[in-house]
Amino acid sequence: MPGTPRSLARNISFNPRIQFHDTWPSGDYDRRGEIATCNRLTPMLAQQIKEELNTFKMVSIAVLAIIDSFT
Repeated sequence: MPGTPRSLARNISFNPRIQFHDTWPSGDYDRRGEIATCNRLTPMLAQQIKEELNTFKMVSIAVLAIIDSFT
């Protein structure tokens, strides 16, 4: 069928020439990543999130009685 991904022939080729471009100096642009949220959680905050998620599941998701006994 025309227009489907199977019918589109794609050829990929890479340029053998490597190019380098100037970037901002490290003093002007901080490239370090941020600390992941999971690494910033305190035990109290993690517990609050777990309780909120469990409350949401109990209220918003229909749980069969047989499954509910395992939670």
